[in-house]
Amino acid sequence: WHQAIEYYGYYPDIDENDLFLLFPKGEKPLNLTVWVAFEDITSEMGTLSFANGSHQKEFKSIKVPFGQGLFQEEKYVRNLEAEPEQKRYSKVFEFDENEWEIESVPTVKAGQIIIFTEKLMHSAPSNNSSKERWAINGRYIRPSVTVHPQLLNNDYIDSYGCDLRKHFSILVSGSNNHKTNKVVTINRKGD
Repeated sequence: WHQAIEYYGYYPDIDENDLFLLFPKGEKPLNLTVWVAFEDITSEMGTLSFANGSHQKEFKSIKVPFGQGLFQEEKYVRNLEAEPEQKRYSKVFEFDENEWEIESVPTVKAGQIIIFTEKLMHSAPSNNSSKERWAINGRYIRPSVTVHPQLLNNDYIDSYGCDLRKHFSILVSGSNNHKTNKVVTINRKGD
């Protein structure tokens, strides 16, 4: 279970360059996730679950040994040996799902979407089927939010070992008066 810690405006024990999003101080955060299924996904494959009303509460995050917290899968720890000792940890939230009304999405058809605020405590259970679970998510944020702050320091490898040199944002509407993110605009002709 997790929610986006970036909402709180402070990041205890986290280097700002390790954040995915850096919200401007004093600006009320807005962050919507759009989760898109590329194929039919059943509950056995692990659809999304939500804790109703949890978007109204801040949950404390706690450091735990790497592999016990968020994103425990081996694919996320591939660069652990390259990390300095102080970065070899994971996070969990002080959250007890038994204290909340949990809403689980039973089945999602290919092409269907789920939209939610990252402030909502959410989880995607393990895939207990023999099939791959193919889905993608995108985030809607304001242009004032810095995406991958480490890019400002020419640090192109994120904490998962992914190369961000080709990363960009797309302006969906309005204007971008902030120059912190690489923004790509495409017109209807594809130019």
